[in-house]
Amino acid sequence: MHSSEQVFTIQRQDLGFEVEKLYVLRRWHGKGVGSQLITAARADLGERYWLYTWIENESNQFYQKLGLVRCGQFDFSFNGKLIANHVYTSCIE
Repeated sequence: MHSSEQVFTIQRQDLGFEVEKLYVLRRWHGKGVGSQLITAARADLGERYWLYTWIENESNQFYQKLGLVRCGQFDFSFNGKLIANHVYTSCIE
């Protein structure tokens, strides 16, 4: 279990739904599966959404390719290590 020591540097509260987890098997990378999953979620839940991902995760490129904008950072401590995450949103006004 991680500690509750967190830094969340986003000012905007109206970011829509959170994409909590999105995993696609490596053999399906680059074939549009992730984009289709995001499109289906947007059709059901609306255009506004946000997520965070570890700054070293290769998924950062995918989210940027989708047009998401990095709008903050979310850090937490896990086993005594600080884990830094980029926060992305589909809408910046």
